[in-house]
Amino acid sequence: MKPSSHVILLPLYRGVAHLRIEKGEQWSDIEHMVLFSVFRERSTLQRLKEETRLSQSMLIEILIRLMRAGWIELLEEKPVILFCITDYGLSVVVKDKLPAITKEIKKSVHFAIDMLSGGVHLANTFPHLLSPNKAHRFLNPHAGDDDLTILNSIINSEHLHCDLEVLSKLSMRPDESIIGFNAEKSWVGKGWYAKLVVTEDEIEGLPAKGVDNLTDIIREQCIENLSGKNNLYSPGPHIRKERKAAFETHFVKEDNVELIVGGKNHEDFFHKVLNDAERWVIIHSTFINPERLATQLPFLAEASKRGVQIDILWDKDEDDNNSTDKLAECRKLLKENQDCRRVTIHDFTTNSHAKMIIADNGSDEYFSAIGSCNWLLTGFKSTEITSCIHDHGFVFDCLTVIGKLIHTPGKIQSKFYTDVINLGLNINPIHKKADGDIKVRLLSSACHEEMIHTARDTAKSEIFIASNKLGGAIENQVLIPADGASRRNAIEVNIYYERLSGPAYKTDIINEIKEKYGSTTNITQKRNAHAKFLVWDNDNAVVTSLNWLSKDADDGNPYSEIGVSITGTAKAGLLKNEYLMHKR
Repeated sequence: MKPSSHVILLPLYRGVAHLRIEKGEQWSDIEHMVLFSVFRERSTLQRLKEETRLSQSMLIEILIRLMRAGWIELLEEKPVILFCITDYGLSVVVKDKLPAITKEIKKSVHFAIDMLSGGVHLANTFPHLLSPNKAHRFLNPHAGDDDLTILNSIINSEHLHCDLEVLSKLSMRPDESIIGFNAEKSWVGKGWYAKLVVTEDEIEGLPAKGVDNLTDIIREQCIENLSGKNNLYSPGPHIRKERKAAFETHFVKEDNVELIVGGKNHEDFFHKVLNDAERWVIIHSTFINPERLATQLPFLAEASKRGVQIDILWDKDEDDNNSTDKLAECRKLLKENQDCRRVTIHDFTTNSHAKMIIADNGSDEYFSAIGSCNWLLTGFKSTEITSCIHDHGFVFDCLTVIGKLIHTPGKIQSKFYTDVINLGLNINPIHKKADGDIKVRLLSSACHEEMIHTARDTAKSEIFIASNKLGGAIENQVLIPADGASRRNAIEVNIYYERLSGPAYKTDIINEIKEKYGSTTNITQKRNAHAKFLVWDNDNAVVTSLNWLSKDADDGNPYSEIGVSITGTAKAGLLKNEYLMHKR
């Protein structure tokens, strides 16, 4: 009996990205080695073969490519033919990496984002795409039409657009790399579907590669019901996450992770950022105060005079109804100072409590600083903690977040948005490798809860949490996991806070908490402490904008809080000791 088939529809977003592509020859380390061999000494083909230990066919192919590039030439010295390096070759052989010989082209790339896994695919890898008009007939069947199953979307469609995450996943040919993006001409549209055919355990109509996770989710949703008892596939549990809920881990050198602790140190760092930058500084301060802005105006003006573009992002103060008036006053200050023409306070709220700086260091490299400091609100009198990461892979992740915060759905995107995307494309490392022993990872809102549970499950000696505020989230989010770790593994738990907020304000809740958890947890109030971090043992730290003890880590907004996880020798111990030592 022929197996029965069933049609299913996979919901998609479909889009077109208008890109600038750098296309051309990319050089391998082996080719560099051959050029260096010729640089050291003019050689015959046989001698190069012996020295490089390459096959003759491979060696000839490499030499032809190097000759086409103008880096090697033939010299006849009878009775032999020698390979010699040219003057042009001499100018490139000493470089760490041979420069690609490229040309710039424009290219339109059609892509699709599946609404189950959030995966990005080239549109032509789906053989049966249905536009919104064509899908209408399937979505509104008539009597006698064949049965079909419409898969349920998992991904939140509000967060899908042609951003850095999408662009970084678009497949380019080996000799192509994306160097620019035209936001005005690019688009993403909803209402598309891919028509798939399921026969027993087979799914026809999916791309050939990169769909393992998507296939698992499809099977979870429908295959067991479609195939009945004869289905040999038994779907296991699948964790469904918001698209880009977790960023990649980057391996960096110890010198590339900088911890700033203390109010005065933050002020010095802020001034250094503005003094060193030559191109661009992006500041997400959450809140902005006119008096504090006026204090920092000379440093902002000096950077602006040098040609540095400074973009300031903010979120409205939920406790302050005068935010609009304060922002107007801040903009007036900038307008009155002619040297601040390149300083922009943007006219939209990001709806994020994140505190972040992205800037260049004056040497064509960018870094990201993430932590507790409201750079244009603070008087630098409290103990703050910020982690500064000098790694372009990590900065790319931070720019991805900035792009999501400033994207305006359904509208023409600003030049600022386009510039953010293009910077990310230009600094994103093509070949990612483990350069160091320190692991760093950008954390979106929901990932903070994961960090608490990781500390609970893996801590061997101590869990230490610092939060500016203590409020309603402390018990479920922190105390219950910490108490469990302490009772099971005899872990020492220390919690520090500066002030009470929300349900805990003007109540006796702190005494009730100490009475309930005092046998396993030390809760201490610390004055002038705005820092927010989590450490466990000596090597694991999380520096963040999240008030661990007063706000839910996962509030439904993926980027309302931003943090960085740091794993490396003694980083946690150093952070904790510096925090306890600083009075401000």
